[in-house]
Amino acid sequence: MIIYERCPAAGEAERQARSASRGSGKTIDRQNVINTDLRKALVRGREAVDETTRFWLTVNGRWDEEAATARLCEQSAPYLQPITFNRAQEARIGADWLWWFIDRGSGTCFGMLCQAKNLKKDGPRWKIGFDQTNKTGAQIKLLARAAESLQVPAAYILYCGDEEYRDGLACRAHSTFECATCARAGVSVLSALGAQYLCNSYSTDTNACAIAAFQRSQPLEDLVAPETPDGALWDMNFHECVGTLQAFLSEPQYGAARVAKQLFDQLSSLRGTQFGRVPPRVELSTLPRNDCVHPLLPSDRGHLPRPYFRDVLQGLRKAVPAYVHDAEAGRLDRLPAKVTNTVSSILVTYL
Repeated sequence: MIIYERCPAAGEAERQARSASRGSGKTIDRQNVINTDLRKALVRGREAVDETTRFWLTVNGRWDEEAATARLCEQSAPYLQPITFNRAQEARIGADWLWWFIDRGSGTCFGMLCQAKNLKKDGPRWKIGFDQTNKTGAQIKLLARAAESLQVPAAYILYCGDEEYRDGLACRAHSTFECATCARAGVSVLSALGAQYLCNSYSTDTNACAIAAFQRSQPLEDLVAPETPDGALWDMNFHECVGTLQAFLSEPQYGAARVAKQLFDQLSSLRGTQFGRVPPRVELSTLPRNDCVHPLLPSDRGHLPRPYFRDVLQGLRKAVPAYVHDAEAGRLDRLPAKVTNTVSSILVTYL
């Protein structure tokens, strides 16, 4: 499968989205956009991970994902505080933690099931172990099934090493002189649905798959605590969006909704590289209508393995699941089996 450049036909949807944003009459409060303390914490965490990867590369030529995750959480505290309760599940399912982003004021939240992966270097070639298998099957498929059972998207946390380690590997928006995005890319995030699509597209070339995955990923601090307001997001299914979904795409989002929109943008841009469309349909999310922020979603998926609107936006909720509060309060015996059988820990970040 070949990944094409963005379809020219999408231009009309992009213009519509931008027009809707301009016509909303809303002004952007920069203070609502930047969570300065959270961003500083994530920068500390990423810099600590870069130090860890440098050290272990010197010692034995590789680093462990678990050590990198520990450093990320330690140095990003108190914003990243894992609640650990079941360390046996990660090897079986492929999930490291269930991450919930929660708006302090409204309670709106966004969850994603995370798996850590290293960007590995073998001479001039790169590899990310998306195709790793164990006795229960391929981890990428197990991760997708686990995320679906929890009704959240799955995402990969990529530990990519520092800029010296990645010499010769450029980000998608690369600037030849001191690229700021490359400098922040030591800890990056990639939609697992996007990773699955890339694996299918480059099924015979793991090097090309790893390069594309890195370039399609986004620095963690930019995804969770961006420095600038988001603009109108064009999507080729913009006209099929109903309710508040068009406003979600065309107007600036904050907090948990902004995290969801950032992850959605990864998939929307991938869908925009593909030719052809299916007839527009609208499906009702399986979540209760009073829990899901956007219950009616276009079901188009293009060449992606699953509908991409549903994949991401099933995780954007009006209220935090009860099991998150139970985990925070230490009532681990109350956690449902769908959580304890899937992940080893829950991570909560308030925005």
